[in-house]
Amino acid sequence: MATLMLDSNADLRSIQTLLGYEQLNTTQIDTHVSIKRLREVHDRPPTDRWKDAR
Repeated sequence: MATLMLDSNADLRSIQTLLGYEQLNTTQIDTHVSIKRLREVHDRPPTDRWKDAR
């Protein structure tokens, strides 16, 4: 479920809250980034990536 949410452009903090995790690293364990998603993020300009990091 966490991976599907991430692939649908949900941010990690939202996923963390929805799943009830206290630690962000627990959320990261449950999310698996697809190659497609990695390419999409990599191909965007750096300024767009900074917006996602907030």
